[in-house]
Amino acid sequence: MRFTIGKKLALGFGILLGLMVISSGLTYLKLRGIRTVELGASEVRVPSLKLSADLQRDLNQTQNRGYQAIIAGKDQARREDARMLFDSAWNEIEKDTAALDALAPKWPLQADRDRWAEVKELISTLRLGQETAMNDAGSGNAEAVIKAGNEFADLDTVGGNYISAPLGETADSFRILLHQNEEELAAANRSAIFMMSIALLAALAVGTSIAVFLSRNVSAAITAILGRTEAIAAGDLTGEELEIVGNDEFSDLTVAIGKMQKNLTQMIISIAENAQMVANASEEFSAVSQQITANSEETTAQANIVSGATEQVNRNLQTVATGAEQMSSTIQDIAKNATESAQIGRASCRERV
Repeated sequence: MRFTIGKKLALGFGILLGLMVISSGLTYLKLRGIRTVELGASEVRVPSLKLSADLQRDLNQTQNRGYQAIIAGKDQARREDARMLFDSAWNEIEKDTAALDALAPKWPLQADRDRWAEVKELISTLRLGQETAMNDAGSGNAEAVIKAGNEFADLDTVGGNYISAPLGETADSFRILLHQNEEELAAANRSAIFMMSIALLAALAVGTSIAVFLSRNVSAAITAILGRTEAIAAGDLTGEELEIVGNDEFSDLTVAIGKMQKNLTQMIISIAENAQMVANASEEFSAVSQQITANSEETTAQANIVSGATEQVNRNLQTVATGAEQMSSTIQDIAKNATESAQIGRASCRERV
């Protein structure tokens, strides 16, 4: 498989990205756990603890308002005001009870749910007893009022011991769980910070290792190739072939440099051979040129001799021509004289006749 520089870089970035994804996933799981604990504390335990305290307060309010309604005796206005406050306190208790009923399924401990079921039964018993006592005191009779007060005192024991005790235990359980949640949150935060630190250090270590590995490979390859190209540029073709390392672009460049060096060497050898052949041919041509020069000088000498002879022939021909002209003139004179002699002879003959 061809492992190019691009693939090496992609592999390095892929490893870093994988570490980042893993770190993000683990951090998400940790944060999700932290969020679950926070929700459990903020949406279940804290509201449950507050509602337990409100319920205990409202139960105490019903006892106080019920006492006020009982001791009002025949005072109808005070009795009605106390009764109104009593009913208002029980309305708040019903709201607290409904809210705790909604939160109870989310409580992690079954013991807390069992105590809550017990508290709800005692609350129903308490209200029924309070209603009965207030109704008994409604006649305004002193004995009835005293009896109702005693019954309320007995109900105080129910509200104070039988209800407050399990309700307080439940509240204490919520406090303990809330404290445990705080410790879990602190531990989860420490774990998340530790995990993120480890992931960051691992990413830095891997990234640094990859960067050093790639930089060393690239630097070594570039240094070797640069040294060889500078030697070739300086005319040194005697170096050994570069070692091919890996299967990337630098290895291709190394092969190309080796081929270039080999081709240049062959080209220079071929040029040297051709230059020797040209030198040999030049020597032969020089010898031929010298021979031609010598022959040319001899030819020139012979030509000079021929030229001298030609000039002599020309002079002789000129002399002959001049003699011929003179001979022709003489012949003409002779012919003229002969003609004149002939005419004179014919004339003499005629005179004799």
